[in-house]
Amino acid sequence: MSSSMGMYELMEHRITLAEDINKDRAPFRDMGVVYFIDPTESNIDKIIADFSGKKKKYGNDVFIFTLSACPDKILGKVKACRSLLKRIKVFNEFNCDFLAKESRIFDLGMKSCFRQLFLEPDPHGIEAEIAKKLVTLCATLKEYPIIRYQEDSKRSKAIATLVSQKLNEFVGNSPDWWYHGMYDNTRGRSTLLLIDRSEDPLSPFMHEFTYQAMANDLLNFEGNKISIETDKGSKDVLLNMDDKVWLEYKMKHVAEVVDNLTDKLKEFAKNQGVESNGSNQTFEELSKALWQKPELIEAMSKVNDHYYIVSDLLKKMGSQNILDLAKIEQAMATGQDENKHTLKLKNVVEMLEEYLPGLDSEKALRLLGIFIVSQPGISREQREELFELSTLSSDQKRTLLNLEYLSVKTEKCEDEELGKTRGFFARLRGRGSTQLFVNQRQKQESKYSHNRYVCLLKSVFEDMIGETLDKKEYPGVVPLPESIGHVATTARRKAAKTEKVFTGPRKIVFVSGGVCYSEIRAAETVMANCDREIILGGTNIITPENFIEDLKSLG
Repeated sequence: MSSSMGMYELMEHRITLAEDINKDRAPFRDMGVVYFIDPTESNIDKIIADFSGKKKKYGNDVFIFTLSACPDKILGKVKACRSLLKRIKVFNEFNCDFLAKESRIFDLGMKSCFRQLFLEPDPHGIEAEIAKKLVTLCATLKEYPIIRYQEDSKRSKAIATLVSQKLNEFVGNSPDWWYHGMYDNTRGRSTLLLIDRSEDPLSPFMHEFTYQAMANDLLNFEGNKISIETDKGSKDVLLNMDDKVWLEYKMKHVAEVVDNLTDKLKEFAKNQGVESNGSNQTFEELSKALWQKPELIEAMSKVNDHYYIVSDLLKKMGSQNILDLAKIEQAMATGQDENKHTLKLKNVVEMLEEYLPGLDSEKALRLLGIFIVSQPGISREQREELFELSTLSSDQKRTLLNLEYLSVKTEKCEDEELGKTRGFFARLRGRGSTQLFVNQRQKQESKYSHNRYVCLLKSVFEDMIGETLDKKEYPGVVPLPESIGHVATTARRKAAKTEKVFTGPRKIVFVSGGVCYSEIRAAETVMANCDREIILGGTNIITPENFIEDLKSLG
């Protein structure tokens, strides 16, 4: 609910109180009640308990909305409770069992499913739960997609098969439901691609320098809320889709945001007739002048909040030497230095030997994670030497070795040679080239040397839009048509300056194990240069810290 509307909007619809069904609730016997629930036995039992016994918890008007299709067993329980049944005015399947974090970004709110996915896969457990939730996404978007999956992932294939089955059941039970591409070809049927975190275990380790990613990496969030210290004291700030300043700058490089905010303030001051002392006037000086006008305080507040957040971020980046770390990360992930010179393995090892002894264990873990993933196996001796140079605990070393569960080779066999191909990309993309797959994308991708790396999903998005996604690497649940798309397009077209209008079939990508912020940026970048809409989601949205905790959960 909170991803769709706030308490004020609920009150406009005469909802005066919102409570968690799992907590103790005071009775309101003169009021009706609206239940918005996942249709589980536990939740239905709690509703039945509200109307059992002599004293009922609520009045005679009961409205029940379920996030997904309600199983017959659950309906049977409701029918068996006469005191509840006679009070029900509405019982509807809402089909919205996902969280819309942004306009085209969603997650399933499944933060603790990593172990189940990679250690204990179960087609009747976690995989069925994911499939059920994805069907509600398709139902909400009015999409009956062509379903594809990561060929070398059994879990992705299992989820894809379950989504196909459950979606067909939904369509069969919903005669009035329609989908894009059903009556005409102007939009066309969408494509749903299912992959898991083993497809790219590198990107979640990397420092990503957009404002959104860096804030989530370095600052302490509670959901979308963050506490900041201003010159007027501490305050809580919500960074969400209602914050226009956040929406404008979240995908910009964090170093640019301070200058952008200062320029915004100068423009604002000029429009409001506030005198400026010239182009060299600082943000603080402008802000102080504008705060003198009470009528401008509300308009100034958001810009001021973001200035304090970004300033705090830049201080933390400096104190933690993030740019120095990023230099090594980029070298390992791209195979090149900032001058685009190809690096040898010994160059990277020398960098690690220099930096590891002075790093705290968390940063050392991230660097070594990137090193292990980006190589086609390293010798046990070399790995142990690097472990000894770092301050990693035995648990942290085990966490890195757990990358094996994501199909990462953590040790080179005796009879193997370390060739020029980088194991991660050669293995996952089936490339035999002597050059890194991503090297081709470093030339014009970023003007910042510490932000050259491009995540694997960017090429997947572009291939989907160009209808060139490899059918062997990403097959369909049913045989794929010769031409999947109906409307030709390109991922290189310049974005229009007017409001974006998308055409053609949607491309929906789902990552079991979580989607990271560099992948969110990639989706935004590709959409900005074409006319296709990309919907990106995962079991949850992950930061590097989340990813490391997930790896730790594997044993």
